[in-house]
Amino acid sequence: MTIDALLPYLVGGFMVVMVVGFSIVRWQKRGHDIARIRDQLLDKGYRDIVIHSRWFDFDKSNSTYEIECRSSSGGRVTTTCKIHRSPSWDQDIFWKDAL
Repeated sequence: MTIDALLPYLVGGFMVVMVVGFSIVRWQKRGHDIARIRDQLLDKGYRDIVIHSRWFDFDKSNSTYEIECRSSSGGRVTTTCKIHRSPSWDQDIFWKDAL
């Protein structure tokens, strides 16, 4: 076999490895973000917290999450938040609605 015959398989294999690696890193970051959001809500007295990722938000520099929870008074709260993905930026949680 020559390198010309192997090249398409090498390129295809490299792309598969890159996609799998990117997915693993993204999944780990998602878990870290959800833990931070949950901790911040628990500190403010919210309970019954459900957090969903908005995968196709078309915002390439932020991760967007939809949150449903109950306030300390028992009212249902639905809101959205964003966390910037770049490690060089602040990692604050930006809320759509004030909590």
